[in-house]
Amino acid sequence: MRKYDANGKVLASLKGSKNQTLVEPWFHPKIFIYEQESHTCTMYDRNFQKGEVYRLDPSVAINPQLACPTSDNNLLVLDEADYSIKSVTPFRQQVIAEFYLDSAEMRPHFTYLREYQNLIFLLDKNSGISIYNKEGKKINKLRTTSGNFGFFGEELYFLEPSKIVFFDLYTEKTRELKIADSKFVLVSDERILLVNSDNKVSIFDFSADKLSD
Repeated sequence: MRKYDANGKVLASLKGSKNQTLVEPWFHPKIFIYEQESHTCTMYDRNFQKGEVYRLDPSVAINPQLACPTSDNNLLVLDEADYSIKSVTPFRQQVIAEFYLDSAEMRPHFTYLREYQNLIFLLDKNSGISIYNKEGKKINKLRTTSGNFGFFGEELYFLEPSKIVFFDLYTEKTRELKIADSKFVLVSDERILLVNSDNKVSIFDFSADKLSD
């Protein structure tokens, strides 16, 4: 695992395991890593120096497939045993809120869970991105087979063939940015990073509606 600056220079690195399910580098000043096989959450500082480590107890979630940090320093956990999403205090290991996913979903393949601006986002690679409020009410579903998504201001973005789709979380309007076919995208205020099928990384300068080399 490597940390790069906006121009692709390596700033720090960490030898990780093969079982890392989620890496959250934008959680306050920390880097959050979840390993699904061991049910372990780890917080590193920005230089990959190990900090807090805690394992999710079975009393909290029987099969915690996904976990991510929240803005109030708790965790969201997707328990595949009963398809529930739980809000969990990491150190006391207490469930403080939970809700159940729509049982009508057919053969879900959940791969990504995030909180952003008091909303919960869950990616099912078979059907798309579900958006919930904190009480667990589904407020939108974006149909896509994208492998990842992210946030740019008040927009959610995800990949479609030859384009990035930006979805405004409040107006629900969309806009598109044409790109070469890619399998991963990361958008910041100044750069867009694209990874193609050959794992070649391209970095572009970015304005609101165009790319430049």
